[in-house]
Amino acid sequence: MIEEIKTSMLNVDLEFPFSSGDYFKFFNYSFHRDFKRYLDKPKFYKNLVFNEFEKVVSRSAETISMNREIFLEICKHRKIDTSEFIDSYFQYHKERVRKSTEFFPNLKKDEKHTLNMFNRPAGKYYSHSLNTINLSKAILVDPFDLYKFCVTTLKWSNAARNAGVLNSLLYTPEDNIPFLAYDSIESEYRLSYYNLLRLILEEYPLTDIQKELLVHYQSCIKELINRVVAIEHKKRFYRDKALALKAQETPVWVDDRRLKASLRAGAKLFHPDKNPEGLELFKTFNQYYMVRDLKNMDKMIERYKSTMQ
Repeated sequence: MIEEIKTSMLNVDLEFPFSSGDYFKFFNYSFHRDFKRYLDKPKFYKNLVFNEFEKVVSRSAETISMNREIFLEICKHRKIDTSEFIDSYFQYHKERVRKSTEFFPNLKKDEKHTLNMFNRPAGKYYSHSLNTINLSKAILVDPFDLYKFCVTTLKWSNAARNAGVLNSLLYTPEDNIPFLAYDSIESEYRLSYYNLLRLILEEYPLTDIQKELLVHYQSCIKELINRVVAIEHKKRFYRDKALALKAQETPVWVDDRRLKASLRAGAKLFHPDKNPEGLELFKTFNQYYMVRDLKNMDKMIERYKSTMQ
C-alpha cells in the first residue's frame, strides 16, 4: 500500500489521485459508506471530486477522489504515520512548480523568430503569474500571512507593480485573498519578484522543508526570468532589423547608363589592379552596385576623391 501511495503522489498528471474506494481501509474504516460520509463535508469540497459508480470491493458504489493535501490531512486526523511517503509529496510539489514555470503557452514549438512571434501582450509569454498567491502555494505558507509580511515588515520595499484581491467561486466573500503582482512589460518588476524571494528566505519564518521548497522555487523563477530576457533580446533584434530594412532607401528606377558610368569610375579608383589598398572599398562599392544603389556609389566616389586632394 505504501508503494501505491508513493506512485500516486508522484503522478503529476492526476490532481486527485486517491479514490475513497481504494483507501477507506487504509484509514481504518470497515465500510466504504462510513468513509464517504466522513468526506462529505463542505470544508473538504474544493479538495474532492465526486465520481460515478465504480467497483468498491465486490459491488459498485459512488466514490470520491481526493487530492494530496486532503489525503495528508486525513492521515494527520487519523494519526497515521506519513514519514514513509511525505517525501514523495514534496517531490511531486517541486515537479509541479517546475512544470508551471516552464510552460510558455504563447511560444509555439519550432516557431521561427519573427516579429509576429512577439506581437503579444507584454509579460505574458509564460503562464505562471508572478504574485504572492502563487508564491504561497509554491512554499506551502498562508497567503494572508505572506501578504501581511510583505506589506508591513518589508514596507513594500520589494516594489510590486500592483496589488489586488482574489475573489473566485471557491471562496466566500469573507475569504478574499489580497496579493501583490509583479507581471509587467518592464523587466525590473520581475527582478523585484526574484529579490522578494531572497528577502523571504532571509526574514520570513520558514521550516526546513519550506526553505528547501523556496530555494527550488527561486531556481525555477530565475530560469523563467532568463527565458523572458532572451525572448526580449530577440524581439528587440528583429524589431530593429525590420526597422532598418524599412528605412533603407532603395531606388525604384536607375538609369543604366549612369549606373555603368559610376561603376567604371569607381573601378578606376577602387579596383585592386588600379589601387592595391582599395580591396575593401571595392567590395563595398560592388555591393552597392548589386542593389543598384547609385546614390551611395556616387557618394563613395566623391568622398574618396575629396580625401585624395
